[in-house]
Amino acid sequence: VRDLFLQEIEVYNLELLLRVKLYFAAVYSETELRGLLMPWYWRIGKRRMTQLVQSETPEAYLALLRATPSFHYTGGATPEELAAEGGRQTYHHARTVLHLTSAPHAALAAFVSLAKLERENVVNVIEGVRYGLAPEQVRAMLYLS
Repeated sequence: VRDLFLQEIEVYNLELLLRVKLYFAAVYSETELRGLLMPWYWRIGKRRMTQLVQSETPEAYLALLRATPSFHYTGGATPEELAAEGGRQTYHHARTVLHLTSAPHAALAAFVSLAKLERENVVNVIEGVRYGLAPEQVRAMLYLS
């Protein structure tokens, strides 16, 4: 259960950093940015997260994230695909926990995590259709196996 929640926190932090670096880089100082992040870590430690916060450009952030050994990046090269990758990893981890656990609290946590990701999938499909995105672009945003 702890790992599931820590992974969700880490994905939240990484997605927040990516959005800030892409769209609001001039708005937030490093101190303000640190204040937005949740202060817990899972696979990406405090030192690497500090380096990610200190990266000055989106390209530097993406290069650091791709070079992080504990973040098993398997998606494409665009920021949108990278943003979806954290959700995919959470999806696979939660499915594994749900299938293998005999602890009711772990099964419930995995189910809640999967339900949140499925809700985000539905929102991504609706928004993709609304904004006229190609099916391949919408598929790249989904958290699927």
